Amino acid sequence: MDDANVRSAADLYDELDRRMIAAILESKASGGSRVEQLIELARLMGVMRIGIAHCVGFAEPAERLAKYLEEHFEVVTVDCKVGGLQAEEIVPDATGALCNPAGQADALNMAGTDLNISVGLCLGHDMIFQKHSIAPVTVFAVKDRATNHQPLDALK
Repeated sequence: MDDANVRSAADLYDELDRRMIAAILESKASGGSRVEQLIELARLMGVMRIGIAHCVGFAEPAERLAKYLEEHFEVVTVDCKVGGLQAEEIVPDATGALCNPAGQADALNMAGTDLNISVGLCLGHDMIFQKHSIAPVTVFAVKDRATNHQPLDALK
């Protein structure tokens, strides 16, 4: 796609985006780990309550992240099995327990989170979670069983 078919880049950003970008630029300058940058970015954005949506298999790292964040913010966590969703409720002829990324987003929306973090959600589930989340979403960790959760390794 050439530039003639794209709107002016600056026109794509609303005032919230502009404030967020200013905070992003300032938080990057602080350096540090992704956790440290996340804390600084959230602080600069005026975030009070952070949501963590995580896979049950990532409960331990999600809890460690929550502990770091709780020093600065109110933190709400929700795992992927929230609501006890069964596969046949969504897909006929499917069976078994099903992850509930829309339910995770709904729980965090109802909790009034200002920023949500995805920790280890399955591919696709992460997209559904982001689609349903009212608050902006950042990814802290992705699930990739084949590469021990290091998806860039597949490109080597």
